[in-house]
Amino acid sequence: MAVYQIHLVKLGNNIGLSDEQQTQIKNKIEVLYNRVIHDGPVQGYNGCNVNWSTSCQNVQPRELLVYILRNDLVSVVTAYVNSVVDAAHRMRYERNRTGLTAWAGGKTVSEVYVHGCNRNLDLIAKTVFHESMHYKTHWNDHQLHSRGGLAARRISADTELTRRNIRDMKIRLTHARTPMLNGCQIYQDNSLDGLGSLDRGSSHRYAANQSGPIRGGSAVLHGEVHGGVHQQRVMGFDSDLA
Repeated sequence: MAVYQIHLVKLGNNIGLSDEQQTQIKNKIEVLYNRVIHDGPVQGYNGCNVNWSTSCQNVQPRELLVYILRNDLVSVVTAYVNSVVDAAHRMRYERNRTGLTAWAGGKTVSEVYVHGCNRNLDLIAKTVFHESMHYKTHWNDHQLHSRGGLAARRISADTELTRRNIRDMKIRLTHARTPMLNGCQIYQDNSLDGLGSLDRGSSHRYAANQSGPIRGGSAVLHGEVHGGVHQQRVMGFDSDLA
């Protein structure tokens, strides 16, 4: 039996969490995903393991990668998506988010913000789970948020993992999604530029070699749903408020 691997990659010199707090978050995420694996059940797996890292790893498509940032001033999701879409479909910089997920250019990427979650360890762990649901299902906001529990548009430290959440994830946890692995370089370059997510001109440097339609849905910005189909080319991303 295999152990399912979840990779949390820290971006920046200080994400605002002590080693002890990172261990607590690791344990909380493992509790959530072990419920999916054991109660689902997910065939072929007997548990999960959360790995904290400071470097971008060679994550396998069936595994899960989530970038962890102190705040959303430099968003690797925004920078990556804006590098593979045309100007009309670029993501706008928005504050006060807890996490963000997108799929474009054949790759999927999620990130969670420590300060956006008010440094609440339960909320950070549950936001990782929420964003990973977008990551694995490729469901847009309307499709996912209507399912409640940790899939809901607004979650808190007290929000429960529901049976429906478990059912949704048990058959999708091992879906192959090509991860966006150059988040560390994107973060470093944008941080050195001093431009962060506010910059729209420099992100072209990360342009992907892949072409084709972009799949997905809509965005939640300041609690209101925006987005939809634009000339049959849609970008998928999610922006949640604590």
